[in-house]
Amino acid sequence: MAARGRFVAVTPARAVLLPVEPGVKHVVTVVVRNVSMKGRRIRIVPPRSPALLLTIRNETEIAPGLELVAELTYLSDSVAPIDDQLLIQVGRAEGNGETELITIPVIVRPPCAEIQCAPDVDFGEMAHGARATRPLLLRNAGTLAAVVTFDEVLGKDGSKPKEVSHQIRHSIHGLSEFSLELILGSLSNVSRSSSTQPSL
Repeated sequence: MAARGRFVAVTPARAVLLPVEPGVKHVVTVVVRNVSMKGRRIRIVPPRSPALLLTIRNETEIAPGLELVAELTYLSDSVAPIDDQLLIQVGRAEGNGETELITIPVIVRPPCAEIQCAPDVDFGEMAHGARATRPLLLRNAGTLAAVVTFDEVLGKDGSKPKEVSHQIRHSIHGLSEFSLELILGSLSNVSRSSSTQPSL
C-alpha cells in the first residue's frame, strides 16, 4: 500500500521491520514516485535513531513518472522497539511554492508479543436487571504468542462486583486476532478470527 500525496506516491506507507535480531541487517526499500505532470525535487529526511541508516540512490529532480529509490537499514548489537519516521519533502527546483510533506512511520520490533485493544468498554446506562453485551477485539501485532488472562472486573469505585467472572486464559498467536463478547458481569468466548488458528 502506498501513501499518496498531490505530487508523489510513497511505497510502503509504513516502513515496518520485524522481527529484528541483534547483529542481523534488516532492509526496507522505500520508493517515491512522481505522479504529477512536472519535475519534482524530492528530499527524504532520515530517522533520528542511530540504529537506522538511510541510503538514497538517486536524489535529484525526478521527472514525471520516474522514481526515487532509498534503502532503510536497521543494524544493532542490541535490539529494542523503535518508533520513528521518514519525512518526504517535495518541491520544485525553481521554488514556486508547490510543496508537500509526507510522513512515513518507521516501526522496528524485536521478537515479542504486542497486545492491542480498546482502552475501555462502555456499557452505557442500563435499567436494573437488564442484560447487555459488548464486543472486545484483542489483536497481537507482535510475532510471538501471548497468553491473556481475564479473571475479574472492577467497578468504577475500584470494588469487586457481586458477580465475578470466571477466569479465561487464551493464547493469541503472533499477527492474529481473538474476539470476546463481554456480558455484564461475565466474559464469554464467542468467536475468533485470525490468520493462524489460535488454540484455547
